[in-house]
Amino acid sequence: MKKLLVLCLLFLTACGMEEVNEVSKQISWGIGKDKTADGQPLDCVKANEEFKTYNTIFVGSPDEKKIYLTFDNGYENGNTKIILDVMKEKGVHAVFFVTSHYAANQDELMRRIIDEGHIVGNHSYTHKSFASMSGDDVKSEVLKLHSLMIDKYNYVMDLVRPPEGEFSVESLEATSSLNYQCVMWSFAYFDYDVNNQMSEEKALDKLKAGLHPGAIYLLHAVSETNANVLGAFIDYARSEGYTISDYDLY
Repeated sequence: MKKLLVLCLLFLTACGMEEVNEVSKQISWGIGKDKTADGQPLDCVKANEEFKTYNTIFVGSPDEKKIYLTFDNGYENGNTKIILDVMKEKGVHAVFFVTSHYAANQDELMRRIIDEGHIVGNHSYTHKSFASMSGDDVKSEVLKLHSLMIDKYNYVMDLVRPPEGEFSVESLEATSSLNYQCVMWSFAYFDYDVNNQMSEEKALDKLKAGLHPGAIYLLHAVSETNANVLGAFIDYARSEGYTISDYDLY
């Protein structure tokens, strides 16, 4: 009987460890090449379903030709003003995911982003990976920047993007518990290395090829190439029947 009890305890402990490991498992978001019949990345469609409990979105509806522009702003490289000028000219809005460094040091650009009707999203206080953090540490990262934005700009954020696209179920539980929606993406390309920028022609071709209903475009505002091709891409998307939509995926 004692041996049976010991075996039962070992089994229950193993099951418990497996559940903990699954919750804290590190996930680095990436997208495969397979597409649905609607042209959406299959991985994004599957992820929408897998993580919907945690208020996390990877791609929008397949039923409308809408796309969403999002920019990650960890630091300023002189291109955000150009990006804002283009979007103002074209009459479109984006989501700008900022870190505390950006929010604290770019007052003029931050106020312009807010005043011109864009959404400011939470990209964490220190830009450290959520995947290796406890839920409490993730909450701290989000809430510290949340408070900074209220204190400095009287702005309340409710969208978050994990730094480097790394997360765990535990981190998603943490952000969801703060009434944040986690916004991933269904298109991204190698645009963040300022010393290794793709040619404008090649970058524009990639942006065009990435069009699909509900597309969430992840772009980096440090990219000079992005700033230079943004207007042409907006014009092309519209010529293909797409709307560059204000964020409405809540």
